[in-house]
Amino acid sequence: METEKFYTIFKSDIGKWKQGDSAFAGLMIMSKYIDPGQKLLIAGAGYDEIYGPSVIELCEAGITEDDAKGLHNLGWIVDDEGEGIKHFV
Repeated sequence: METEKFYTIFKSDIGKWKQGDSAFAGLMIMSKYIDPGQKLLIAGAGYDEIYGPSVIELCEAGITEDDAKGLHNLGWIVDDEGEGIKHFV
């Protein structure tokens, strides 16, 4: 997927996840594309948020449009710099 398509998906208004551990569910989606044995899925953490891989990494790894929509639906958002994704915990 091209990065512009990824950003378009994350700018759309998709319903939010209502139950369960949405941060973990998102990490499971990303683990299909980025091997956690080779690279950390959680690139960092703040007071109340975790940071995932960069948008470029996910797109180059072949994330599908459906999985990008799934991440967004789970409450993952593009970070303030517009380079990676994050999730409030």
